[in-house]
Amino acid sequence: MLGECGEYDEAEKFLLESLDIKREMGNRQSIVYSLLGLGRVAGEQGHYQQAKRWYNEAVQITRDIGATVLTASILSGIARVLADQGHLERAVELLIVAQRHAGSDQETIAEINQLLSKLESALTPQVALPVTNEVRLFR
Repeated sequence: MLGECGEYDEAEKFLLESLDIKREMGNRQSIVYSLLGLGRVAGEQGHYQQAKRWYNEAVQITRDIGATVLTASILSGIARVLADQGHLERAVELLIVAQRHAGSDQETIAEINQLLSKLESALTPQVALPVTNEVRLFR
């Protein structure tokens, strides 16, 4: 993805154009993929509120169309934003839910495991154990 190369403006432009085309076509599952990309680019730029808006829209569409296979990717994106904002415990909790999600594909699980490993090492041992043993979905 272009955003991973640091070309965020170009990536965002491409994803917005893609989103417009997919909206015109009415392909809601494809819309979710564009929203995931936009959420990631916004998060990597530190635009956390915008990232959350993109992810929230993706959640709504995924729920509406029953595309639960995308849920793990959305949770992973939200967890990344939370981690970047310093909410490490909550990010780990969401990643564990995403990791255990029945619709997770191998690529998504690998990405989740990598981020989980990074975040768990950043947590103190006293915090990491309760977080990884007990997933709390709501606070």
